[in-house]
Amino acid sequence: MASPKIVTAGLVGLALLTACAPSDTNDTSAARVALIEDFTPGDTPAACEAVTPGFEIPSDIEDLRTLGDSALLVHFGAARVVVEADATLAPSHLYEYAREGVGAVKEPRGVIGFPDSVIVADAAGASLVTLRRDGTSATRRLDFSPDRIVETPVGLVVTEMSTPFSSTLARRVTGEEVAALPIPKEILDGATMATIGNTTTPIVVDGGQRVLLFHQFIAPLVHTGSLNEGAFEWETRPLPIPAAHEAKAWWYPEAPYHEADIESIIAPTIAAAGRPDGSEIFVLGRSGRRRAHHAEKAIFAFDRNLSFTHGWTLDFNASHMAYLPRESVLILATPMGEWYRCSVD
Repeated sequence: MASPKIVTAGLVGLALLTACAPSDTNDTSAARVALIEDFTPGDTPAACEAVTPGFEIPSDIEDLRTLGDSALLVHFGAARVVVEADATLAPSHLYEYAREGVGAVKEPRGVIGFPDSVIVADAAGASLVTLRRDGTSATRRLDFSPDRIVETPVGLVVTEMSTPFSSTLARRVTGEEVAALPIPKEILDGATMATIGNTTTPIVVDGGQRVLLFHQFIAPLVHTGSLNEGAFEWETRPLPIPAAHEAKAWWYPEAPYHEADIESIIAPTIAAAGRPDGSEIFVLGRSGRRRAHHAEKAIFAFDRNLSFTHGWTLDFNASHMAYLPRESVLILATPMGEWYRCSVD
């Protein structure tokens, strides 16, 4: 495939920021936009099949994560339950929790799994709550509001719930130590846009030796942390996006916001996953065209250097994604509770 085209924000993003939402941008936001020029929506439909899950939870999915190499964790935040399921979406265990009392979670966010427990991030409670198979629990208090969680050899990397007052994108949590990671936040005008633009989703590859932190809206960026002598070294680079999104790269509206304005903001990474060895990274994003009732979604594949390799267009409105290594498939879910298995070989 052709290499992504790099354009300066002075030609696209910065001009749009000046016209639509003037702001003091930092070096990252004014740097580059990488474009995928050899992807045409609809050219390569994804090979997906619908799957009927063995569970029916009347709640939206808050988080979807891989457990091991052939199982999933599905976190239904409003229902306050985490479903552990196999590759066929047959449930093997349910972790339930309450809003008040022992093991309570006030504002459920991300989840991470282990053989006999899960950890749920509680944003409002500023804590990580461990739920064990035997019904016991433990709560780790934090001095920030956690959002998403991934595991590394040197502890957990926990993203901070994006608010106008959050001080960093992510922190490392290990033992009793909590340390902010040196990942720059994007400086965007307005509390709402600053919150949206600094919402991120993390994945780990290479046995946790590498963490990738993707911005979900406005900023087509990915922060990569590589473990070196017990500490992560971070770099920030543009995530290639379809050329159809070029005109909206780095754009965001001025207040007061209208629904059409919010829908026009780009979503470079709705969800992400990767092969365990880091040889291929999958990003769920928008293809650049619309279907009848939603922005068409696509899966974009990148190599370990985050160069685009190929993409597949989806005919359903996916919102969550996880990769099962043993099956070599992506599991995707929609806001309507539909589930799909998609081959990526």
